[in-house]
Amino acid sequence: MINILISGAGGDVCDGVLKSLIISGKKFNIYIVGSFDNKLQLYFPFKILKSPKVAQKKKYLFFLKNTIAKYSIDIFIPCIDEEIELISKYKKRLKCKVLVDNYNFVKNFNDKFLTYKFFLKNNIITPETRICSKKNLSYFKFPFVIKKRNDSGSKNFKIINSRKDLTKIAIKEKDFIVQEYISGNDYTAGIYKVHKKIKILLFERNLINGRTQFAKKVLSDSMNKQIVDIFIKLNLNFCNMQFKFKNNQVSVYEINPRLSGTIGLQSNFFNFPYFFIKKNFHTKKIIKNNSKNISAIRVNDFLFI
Repeated sequence: MINILISGAGGDVCDGVLKSLIISGKKFNIYIVGSFDNKLQLYFPFKILKSPKVAQKKKYLFFLKNTIAKYSIDIFIPCIDEEIELISKYKKRLKCKVLVDNYNFVKNFNDKFLTYKFFLKNNIITPETRICSKKNLSYFKFPFVIKKRNDSGSKNFKIINSRKDLTKIAIKEKDFIVQEYISGNDYTAGIYKVHKKIKILLFERNLINGRTQFAKKVLSDSMNKQIVDIFIKLNLNFCNMQFKFKNNQVSVYEINPRLSGTIGLQSNFFNFPYFFIKKNFHTKKIIKNNSKNISAIRVNDFLFI
């Protein structure tokens, strides 16, 4: 039986990966990592392993190496936003298959300003973005967006509607960006390189506190074609793309080189975590759901279809 280690116990991505593995219909030995109170063990039918926090980089990596050796882990699926760059850099030391992309790409797209520069260089439509400074705060018309260069889950995301809003925030300027605000519906897409083909799972969504609260699958040949063109330029094996649709064009404001919080929902159409296992361990055919339309809403921290 295949031994799988998943980080981020209790988080959206970890929960989504667990759902993906469960709906695959296959049995795995699953171990979950988290830096949490041991009481969380009561809510999981899998073995929970308490880890150091990701910020303690050396201790965290040492813990992972020992855990992978101790439990003969075959596959590690990192699900904590803050660990992705670290794991990508040192994945060869972990002595198992790791579901993470190339370090140079991950590092580039973890920084929102470097992402913007990449977009400009490769003619990808994106909201205008500048490093936060007094001058650049005056450059943009209201409303505009302020967010941290290296962040996730919209923890430091602010929409600035007036000068009064600026007086309410305290930021370290060089660590933040100022970005043009684009109105309209918000979209998220999981994009995966599957052999020589590209698989797109596109959803319109509503966000609350940086998390997808409601998602509806979108069928759009026009969007899909533009997303494929962008993804080819990114040179990633998989990612989560977030964008607006302005003047019939995809305007990308963020690329996340990791699995997203909607991975469990996406697995109803294409089960990427199980595909990764199948690709590396030659398991039997992936179970697919051919439904064309689906919606989901988050209730008590879980996305229900």
